[in-house]
Amino acid sequence: MKKTKRIAALIVSLILALALCSCSGKKDGAPEKDPNEREVKTRVSAVKSLEGYGAYKIMTDRSYAYDMKYYDSADEVVSLIESGETDIAVLPAAAAAKVYNDGKAAVKMICTAQAGGIHAVSKDAKIKSVGDLKGRTVCMLAEKTAGEILMDAVFEENGLDPEKDFTLVEKASYDELTALAKEKPEDVYILPSDYAGSLLTKEKFKQAFSLNKMWKAAFETAPVTACIIAREDYIRENPEIISEFLGFVEISLNYTANNETCGQSLTENGFFEDASLAYSAVSGANYEYLDGEAAKAACEKTFEILFADEGQIPGSDFYYIAT
Repeated sequence: MKKTKRIAALIVSLILALALCSCSGKKDGAPEKDPNEREVKTRVSAVKSLEGYGAYKIMTDRSYAYDMKYYDSADEVVSLIESGETDIAVLPAAAAAKVYNDGKAAVKMICTAQAGGIHAVSKDAKIKSVGDLKGRTVCMLAEKTAGEILMDAVFEENGLDPEKDFTLVEKASYDELTALAKEKPEDVYILPSDYAGSLLTKEKFKQAFSLNKMWKAAFETAPVTACIIAREDYIRENPEIISEFLGFVEISLNYTANNETCGQSLTENGFFEDASLAYSAVSGANYEYLDGEAAKAACEKTFEILFADEGQIPGSDFYYIAT
């Protein structure tokens, strides 16, 4: 009899618990509110490109605290940080430096997000380093982006003159370069990791070397191609959030670079159409987290090359060094 009463009491308790869960979980059909939800979320804007994808896990995993949105161009993100419509921006390094140089907004670089996701690929397995380019045909983008400018610096540092040491073929777009690669696979192609990844996975090309690896060998720092900036007033008023955010960025960059499931996640969130190509692109993007003095040293060397002809290297006050 006592056993029957205990069972009956247990059933009643379970029914009450389920009823309470049902009531607390939803009210008039409304979803249960995340107890960690912040009334005022940090606004984060990122460019919809390899430079911005490394931080995407903040959008998917930390939406309770960060309102993170992606935009089609760096110009859009620059406009938002300059107008005060966003607190933090994930940008190509050159665009981030331009915000500082233009002086329309007081910003600081809080960490790096990517370190030279440019690769040399070919079907000629004999090419394994920059020195092996002598006497070869090298195909690059005609209008140099930051990545190509940095790769040119690697050529120069290794004693190579493109006008004398190899035949340089320039094309107007990466699409043209990948099309040419299918016709002449024994030549060398300088491409960002999304285009290089397509040739590596679908066309069985080999990676000869990467900008990241060759740059570090030459200059002993990372070649910064993307970084994260924040408004000075936001940093000053919310140092604990900046510290927390930096921790989340490091987690996201490491996950994106090293976890194969991120390809599927990026595809599900609309960044890519093919999960295998997505993973190939981001795993080769060389996402690298640096902050403080290490980030400053890496950026200063990068900007020294990028802005050599313009004289617009950001000053030391551009860098956020936590105290």
